Amino acid sequence: MADERKPDPPKPAPTVKSSGKYRLRGPHVYHEGQMLEVGTEVGTDTVWPWPDKPTPLMEGIDDAGKKAVLDLHKEMYGRLPPWAQDSENPEYAIHEERRKEQEKETESAPVSYVQAKERDKEWKGPVPAPATSNPTIGGSQLGGLNMPMQKVERPNEELYPKG
Repeated sequence: MADERKPDPPKPAPTVKSSGKYRLRGPHVYHEGQMLEVGTEVGTDTVWPWPDKPTPLMEGIDDAGKKAVLDLHKEMYGRLPPWAQDSENPEYAIHEERRKEQEKETESAPVSYVQAKERDKEWKGPVPAPATSNPTIGGSQLGGLNMPMQKVERPNEELYPKG
C-alpha cells in the first residue's frame, strides 16, 4: 500500500522568490532529498518555493507558471505540452480523449484476477493457480513453459562423423 502521508513542509529556508505556481505531474525530489508526490503544488504562495525554471513534468497554475511551462516546452520540444489547454494545440484533444478512455477503462469491471488486484477491486471468479516448476514426463516445466528434454552428455551427437 502507498504511504498516505503528505511530505513534511520544508524547513524554513532563506527567503526565495518563486518563478510561478506549478502542479507536479510526476514525483519530484525537493532539496535535502524530500520526495514530492504527483499533484503537489509548488512555487508562489505555497509551502514549497520553486525558485528555478519548471521541469517538463510540471503544469503551470498561475499566469507566470503557465507562461514558464509553455516557454520551457517550446524551447525543449518545439511544441506545447500535450495537456496545455490552448486553441493552437491540436494534441490537447487527443490527450483529453486518451485520459477519458483511461478513466472509463479503470472504472469498468475487471476482466481478470490480476486486473482486479491492480485496480484494488474485488474479484468474483476462479483464482489462477501459481506456476510450478515440477518436472513433467519428457522434459521440464519452468515458469509455466514446457521445455523439451535435451541430451546434455553429448550435444549434437548426430553431427559427429560416424566410423
